[in-house]
Amino acid sequence: MHNYADLIEKMITLDTYAQENPEINELNVFSVSTLAYSWEDQVKKKFTQEKHDIKTNLTMFRGKAIHEWIQNRFRLSGWIPEYKIVKELPLNEPKEINGVSYDRIKIIGHADLYDPSGKIVIEIKTTETAHTIMPYHLLQVAFYAHELNASGIIILINSNKIIQRNLTYHEIDHGHAEIIKRAYQAWNQIIINASQWWNHE
Repeated sequence: MHNYADLIEKMITLDTYAQENPEINELNVFSVSTLAYSWEDQVKKKFTQEKHDIKTNLTMFRGKAIHEWIQNRFRLSGWIPEYKIVKELPLNEPKEINGVSYDRIKIIGHADLYDPSGKIVIEIKTTETAHTIMPYHLLQVAFYAHELNASGIIILINSNKIIQRNLTYHEIDHGHAEIIKRAYQAWNQIIINASQWWNHE
């Protein structure tokens, strides 16, 4: 008989993002969401193996379930859920790290909802504690909106209410530029870390 408890536990706890986007494990590939939160965390992810426990991922699982519930209903109206965006940035000088040559860095992200006809991007945030939209939320949706030449909207869902925030054109331009700046900052730090990491093994 199948062990359904193990199956369900894996559904809740496994890092599905890395499974679905294995390129994120490459040194020169960064995620929009992590860059928006902290480019230092983006660097840390490259050099440490994260450990997840069930309690932590139950919170993530609830958020993912809410996302999918909303996305499935918007899909009926022509919206595209999890719209993948890839931005490649050239490096002035190719760099070799641990036998691999890199001539560009790559930023990847997935807009929660994208309406190609109306040119609108919606990013959904779920939380049990925050009651305001945070600056890193703005950066994330700004990057998507700029890349898609679309309007950007954040929807924050918490236990008390649902909040909507429409980004201005200035916020979209500024946020996009900030994400790109952070990607280059992360890459420069990775070069430093990699030199120390592999030269001392």
